[in-house]
This record gives sequence, C-alpha cells and structure tokens, in this order.
Amino acid sequence: MVAKFIGQSFAPRRRALLQGGCLLLLPFLSNCSVLEREDSIRYRITLYIETPQGLVSGSSVWEARLRDAWLSSPYGTVRWGYSGEAVAIDLPGGTLFALMETPYSGELPFKIMQSRLGSEYREQPDWHETWKLAWPRWKREKLHFELPEDDYPLLVRFRDARDPSTVESVDPYDLAASFGRGVTLKRITIQITDDPITTGIWRRFPWWQNYRERNLDGSDSSVTDMVTKDISARLSWGSFSTEFRKMHPDKS
Repeated sequence: MVAKFIGQSFAPRRRALLQGGCLLLLPFLSNCSVLEREDSIRYRITLYIETPQGLVSGSSVWEARLRDAWLSSPYGTVRWGYSGEAVAIDLPGGTLFALMETPYSGELPFKIMQSRLGSEYREQPDWHETWKLAWPRWKREKLHFELPEDDYPLLVRFRDARDPSTVESVDPYDLAASFGRGVTLKRITIQITDDPITTGIWRRFPWWQNYRERNLDGSDSSVTDMVTKDISARLSWGSFSTEFRKMHPDKS
C-alpha cells in the first residue's frame, strides 16, 4: 500500500518533469513521440441503391486518424486526418460517386466518426477525450450502424465520363432525376473493419493525369471559387481520392 501511495503521489511530478525535459530538448529533437498518442479507425461505407433490376450496392474503406499531443500545450492538442476514395456504383443510367465530403462542411471520413461520438456520448462535452474510450470498443465490437441523413456524402455523377467538367451533383432523395425511373437510395451503412483502404478509382477516369493540380473545370486547384454554383470549379482529384500520390509518388 505504501509503495502504491508513493507511486501515485509522484506520478504527476514525473509527468511534469518529463514534459519539461522534452520542452527543453525540443529544439534538438525532431519528435517527442512518447508524449503523443495516435490512433486510427477504418470502416466500410456502403450505399444500397434500388434499381428496376434489383438492389445494388457499392462500398469503400475509409480511415479516420487522430493524434493527441499533450506536449504542445497544458491542455493538449488534437490533430486529425483521413484517407480513402470515393464510393463508385455503376447504375443503369451511369455511375454514381459518393465523395469524401458533405455538400456543406467537407471532410466527411472524420466527421462521421465525430458525429457517432456525439450520438453515443451526449453528456460528454469533450470528444477529444471520448474518442480514446470509444474507438477501442468500436474496433473490438466491429461497430455497425446506418448513417444519419445529416451525414450523407456529396453525391455526384458525370454527364460524360470523358469530360471532368461535366460533373454535377445528385440529389440523394431523387436519384431518379439523374439515373432514371425506379432508382432510389435506400440506405447508407458504416461497418468498422480491418480491411485495407480502398484504392484504384483513378482507373475510371481517362483524364486523371491532366488534372492532378487542377479543379475539374480546369482551374488551379490551389484556388477555390466559393461564389460560383458550378460544382466543377470546387471539386478536384482530391475530392475522389487521397491515395493517388501515395500509390504514384513519381507523378505528384
């Protein structure tokens, strides 16, 4: 009991000393990784579409990442990221793509996990702390749920798959307007998985080599036109995949 009491009483001091030491050494160290926790979670997003020929589906594995670094400030900081590719579903009237962003807020792969935290831990104000508790359980239990409509991805199609400027948004509540009578979105599900991140969507686009640094209307992708209603001026190759440069670093 005495040893346990002493260890507990000095734990905060040891942590403070370790933090102070890292701060002093920070100019000489590239990383103080012992003070950081990084975690990731992969899940399969699947869209189910009713067609005159029957129910069809398409899916993609996305990854959300968080790094908790308490060295950066007394309260810690959280950095997040994501990886993956758009879902592609071949329908009678063309191909439907579910992008890794929402129509309004963008960056959907991480937002889905954050939204799920809010639905499970409504009384917990700090989701930065909550993810440390939730993600291990979700992985262990292989969490499976239906995606709320508020978190639906941005859906698009190309009027002409050979011309990226013909991209247009698709109404998730009226797929028939874009793909023909009898085509409806039934549901979108999320399933935690250990499968690898999906890759290879660039094979669908014969024009991808000419649009690595451009928006789909041909403009510079480093500039975003938030005024135009033309969605091709706001979407780029990155809207469909984070994986291209990882798979083809020589063509970045």
